[in-house]
Amino acid sequence: MNTYHSYSYLVFVLLSFSLIQPAIACSPAPDTQPASIAVKVQAASYVFQGRVIEVNESELTVQVEQYFKGNGTDKVKISGFNQHSCSDFLTVGQNAVFFAEGDINTTLSAIYDGAFGSTRQISAQVFTEITNTIECIASYHEDVLEIPCVAVKDTGEIYSANLLWQKSTNPMVFSVQQAQLKKPIPTVIEKPKAHIETIEILILESFPLQIHVLAKGYFSNGCGRIDSIDTAKSANLFTVTITTRSVGETCTQALVPFEETIPLDVNGLKAGVYKVDVNGISGAFELAIDNQAPAQ
Repeated sequence: MNTYHSYSYLVFVLLSFSLIQPAIACSPAPDTQPASIAVKVQAASYVFQGRVIEVNESELTVQVEQYFKGNGTDKVKISGFNQHSCSDFLTVGQNAVFFAEGDINTTLSAIYDGAFGSTRQISAQVFTEITNTIECIASYHEDVLEIPCVAVKDTGEIYSANLLWQKSTNPMVFSVQQAQLKKPIPTVIEKPKAHIETIEILILESFPLQIHVLAKGYFSNGCGRIDSIDTAKSANLFTVTITTRSVGETCTQALVPFEETIPLDVNGLKAGVYKVDVNGISGAFELAIDNQAPAQ
């Protein structure tokens, strides 16, 4: 074999070795076993079942179908996938049990078990092992036994259940009154608040007095509209929250002023000073006497 062919052969061998080396390095050692479900659950801050809906390099977006440990939103981001031969390689549409740690409001990190990966396949046995591991303490109150975690045999779901005691039986016999799938906490979408510049307290000439708040502000563009106006009272404080929404697709970029008159429920209030807050802009009014009509 001449020098050129010897060199080419050597390069081929080295390249072949480099290509297979990660897989060899990541293969489980002989006689090793993956960590038990109990160990993985204890190591994780969040354990949940979900379906992959988006893959962005090493980061997945998962539509959560149910939480086993921890609580969060119905969609979470989790990183640590599709990077090398030791990674779990997941694609859109795959469903699995995930074990993760970190901040669920940003991006979670997958917890790996060496060459055995991070996720686990969905099965009734896996769900049962998870249920046996997590803190799932039943409570008994007023003849109802509440069990927050119930693994249903041969299904891929975890239920919570209320069991009703049949008082006439001895020993105690319970029947299922209600069972529901453990679901993620719904995502709460906070509506944008309207920009308020000034407020004015309007006292109408009547008795009992009627008091309105005139709030003036502006929308950031021509598509802005008032979505809701909510008023709450705590002690001597009225809190008014005005939210907005956007309508249409083509919006003028000029500021659009608006004003809203909001009546306050002041009937029956005692004499005193009352504060008003509208989206962070404050004002006050005073009742010189109790605002209640005299009894007839």
